[in-house]
Amino acid sequence: MRGRSAFLFSLAAVGWSVLLLVGAFTFPVYGTEDSSGAAQLVNGKEVVVSAQSSSGSATLVDENGTGVLLVTAVPLVVVLLGAWLLHRYCSRGSRWADSLAWALIVVLTLFSLIASASIGLFMLPAVLLLGISAALTRPPLAVPLGA
Repeated sequence: MRGRSAFLFSLAAVGWSVLLLVGAFTFPVYGTEDSSGAAQLVNGKEVVVSAQSSSGSATLVDENGTGVLLVTAVPLVVVLLGAWLLHRYCSRGSRWADSLAWALIVVLTLFSLIASASIGLFMLPAVLLLGISAALTRPPLAVPLGA
């Protein structure tokens, strides 16, 4: 049962990371405003005769270019690698895979804290989901009888 739950949490972490990458293209995070006007001289003074203003929204990619995809792809790559390492630990008992998966979780946590001013907070669900998955892959602690 723990293995199935760990797999589902890993899958949810991957799904969240994919949504983060897709959201960079689709989710409006910036407000935009355009204004234009025509001026005319009346009695030696400049007077605005007509003005137009429009507002809208922009996505991360619209505002920052495609280079932002590198930042939003990092969680997906790290989560995919972490999920694979956790699978390796579950299926083969590889201790290095478990240690490396935990190291990736720490790195992703630090990355999301550093980037918290922009998209870091949106990465935290993936970090938490992968951390829960990693915790579930560990065998439960044995409690001695009579303790």
